[in-house]
Amino acid sequence: MDRITHAAHAKKLTEGRRMLLESLAGHLELLKSSHPRKAASETARKAQRFVAQSLRPTTMRKRAA
Repeated sequence: MDRITHAAHAKKLTEGRRMLLESLAGHLELLKSSHPRKAASETARKAQRFVAQSLRPTTMRKRAA
């Protein structure tokens, strides 16, 4: 069995995972409007960054040569 590196595994975004991340993005936006102090926490900011980065197309993640 081949080991899948973390970077290679991260490129696979299944339909279910994409839907989950979109749902999380919506919940984080709702949190921002209803509880601004909670949305400003370090945990919420890290979650927002992770969701945004994960939903970005893989072609945009690569640096332009």
